[in-house]
Amino acid sequence: MMLQKNRLVLEKIVEELLQYEILTGRDLERIIADNGGIREREPFFLSSTSAEEAVVSRLLDEKSSGTALLNAAN
Repeated sequence: MMLQKNRLVLEKIVEELLQYEILTGRDLERIIADNGGIREREPFFLSSTSAEEAVVSRLLDEKSSGTALLNAAN
């Protein structure tokens, strides 16, 4: 849905990238403003996190041993 709403913005970005090869943050802001771009509201998430992912992530962040990871799996 967001891609469809911002199709013109994306086309302009592609055109300018082909022409200049590099775009700055200001360039992107200008393109969005000039072409009626719609921004995602913050914060946004690409997917939800499951409880299992949170446990594994926490253990990895703490640099836990392999034994701790095995215990968490049980």
